[in-house]
Amino acid sequence: MAKIIFSLSFLLMGLVHFSYGQQKCGFDDFVNNNPVLKSDLIKHTEEFKAYQKQNNLRRLYTYNYDTTYVIKVVFHVLYNTPQQNIPDSCIMTQMDVLNEDFNRTNPDTINTRDIFKPVAGKLKFKFVLAGKDPNGNPHSGIVRKTTSISVFSQTSGGDYDSRMKFNTQGGSDAWNTDEYLNIWVCNMFTPQSGLLGYATPPTGAVNWPSNVQFSKAQQGASVHYYTVGRYNPNATANGSNSLGRTCTHELGHYFGLFHTWGLRSNTCNVATDDFLEDTPNTSSPNSGCNSNRNSCQWNEPGDLPDMVENYMDYTRGSCQNTFTEDQAAMMLFNMKTYRPTLYELELEQDSTFVGNIAIKPVLLSNPGNRLIIGADNYSNTIFSVSIFNNIGQTIIKDKDIVLDKPFEFIASSFYNYGHYIVRVTNQTTGEEEILKWSNASLF
Repeated sequence: MAKIIFSLSFLLMGLVHFSYGQQKCGFDDFVNNNPVLKSDLIKHTEEFKAYQKQNNLRRLYTYNYDTTYVIKVVFHVLYNTPQQNIPDSCIMTQMDVLNEDFNRTNPDTINTRDIFKPVAGKLKFKFVLAGKDPNGNPHSGIVRKTTSISVFSQTSGGDYDSRMKFNTQGGSDAWNTDEYLNIWVCNMFTPQSGLLGYATPPTGAVNWPSNVQFSKAQQGASVHYYTVGRYNPNATANGSNSLGRTCTHELGHYFGLFHTWGLRSNTCNVATDDFLEDTPNTSSPNSGCNSNRNSCQWNEPGDLPDMVENYMDYTRGSCQNTFTEDQAAMMLFNMKTYRPTLYELELEQDSTFVGNIAIKPVLLSNPGNRLIIGADNYSNTIFSVSIFNNIGQTIIKDKDIVLDKPFEFIASSFYNYGHYIVRVTNQTTGEEEILKWSNASLF
């Protein structure tokens, strides 16, 4: 279970469009150089989509009522030249970009086209630099190491270089990947590879086949040093467009997303797309920012153009500005299910958290108050709720509720000013939580 705070793929590859041409994505190389894996991926994709539809899996993706997920980040900066030793300012602005992009507070949300605004998604993720190392010592969250390796671009059978993740191979060992998001920054790009980043998907994620597994030591994201941060001086000097969106893209993979066009380029086969219904079907990667492109035209009502503003496409960073609701929901589902110790929970001031139940009283104007019970993970689980006043009298007894969304108890005259005890019981597991509530505030 995640710690609580009370407070006021295989390698998937991503890129940013550089001025000297469209860069090749390592994802396609990896899949095409591993035909057995490609066949397994396609088969698993088709099976998962059928499972997803049959079980209405989208409901399980709905995110929580009032909880922020705090994720500790450590950057490993590996440099062979002074230029590769990027300044702290690049990392700080990269953190800003991640928090803005995932929470949809980025200023360029105004550029999301009207047809896609209804499905624009956001997550209450809060990325913070780790304040302590795994031994509990104070730390900046930035590890800097020199390396004898000039470029991490060694490939074999479609696999991309992982040497940056190991001290013994010229890299930097990961901090505990169960508790920290590790991001390696190094020189990865060559004109031959075109590689600007890659990430490892969550181990065991249901939308990934079982033969796509990576060791804990490799979990995280690796990005080319040009791409880190907003207006990286190296990116400017080399005429590239960064804005920090390569890292956003790679963390999408880290939390289990596919590219918007799925597994097969140059096809509109919906059976092998990205699993998600609110990303328009796309036949292949987009470059630049062509908002008129519709690579999969159905000539039917509701047919949409390619979503070039999506972070999981290959358009310029200045073109990208959103995830979708289903992408956000799948990332949260994957993190909570397959990376359950990566985050800590931060709740709003007037909330308390016990077990998997968040309870949030909201004081409204007369004639009364409302008591709203929200769950940390909405589902069809049935809970029984009893409420007692401060002298032990039963106000509500064993009222069954289904927490598939926040449940509101309508206030009535018996909610006099005072304190109450709220007992919430999980009908499936028998787990019981005792919470204190006041009609004015928690106490």
